[in-house]
Amino acid sequence: MILAVPNERIASLGINPNYSYNVINYTAKGTLELRNSWGTLEERSKISFKPEGTFELSSGQMRDSLSHIIVAHLNPAYFTTTTQSRHKYGFYSSYNFKITQETHGYLTISQWDQRLFPATSGYEYSPFHVILHKVESKEKSIFINTGIIIFI
Repeated sequence: MILAVPNERIASLGINPNYSYNVINYTAKGTLELRNSWGTLEERSKISFKPEGTFELSSGQMRDSLSHIIVAHLNPAYFTTTTQSRHKYGFYSSYNFKITQETHGYLTISQWDQRLFPATSGYEYSPFHVILHKVESKEKSIFINTGIIIFI
C-alpha cells in the first residue's frame, strides 16, 4: 500500500489536509493519481474528481502539496475494499459481502463528516444498522452479531 501524506497547502486545492490518500497510479509524465475517500473542503474544488473518487496531481502540485509518501507492506492474505453511498432522508443501501473460506478480519464503517460536503449536497446524518450472519444454505443462516450506530 502506498499513501500520499498532504501538507497544509493542499487545502488551497479543496482537499482535506488532515488525511492520507491512497496512491492509485503514477504516470511517466509525472502525474500521481490518488483516491479521495473523504470528500472535499470546498464546494467547487480546484481538483477534478472522477466518479470513483480518484483525482490527479501534476508533478508541481505534488511538490507543493505532499509532505511525504508512505510505502507500507500489508499481509498478502488480507485484502481491502471500500464501498460508499450517500443517501437522502428515507433512503438506504444494503450490502452483501461474500467470504469463501474461514478467516478473521475487520469491518470498519464510518460516516462522512458533514463539513466535507458542499452545503448544497442535501446530505444528512443518519443511523445505520449492521447485521452479520453466516449463510449456510438458502434455507439457513447463523446469526453472528448486530449493532446500530447513530450520528448526531
